Amino acid sequence: MSVPARKKSSSSVRRRRSHHSLSKVDIASCAKCKEAVQSHRACTNCGTYKGRHAVETSKDTVKLIEKSTKAKAVKTEKEKKKTPKK
Repeated sequence: MSVPARKKSSSSVRRRRSHHSLSKVDIASCAKCKEAVQSHRACTNCGTYKGRHAVETSKDTVKLIEKSTKAKAVKTEKEKKKTPKK
């Protein structure tokens, strides 16, 4: 295993590390729900990007589940009405 020939000076180390800094994150507001969103990312609140629906959010999933359970309930009620009682 190789070993450095000389100690790195503090100025060399700092010069190398000068590019390790973090940059600020650009924040914009969602056009639909006005929630704070990172630029060029889909909104985590409503799931829209550039004015169109891009991602399903947990709210959308809950709505779909409620809608499907209501549809199943209506379907079973209709089937019960169609079958005659014995």
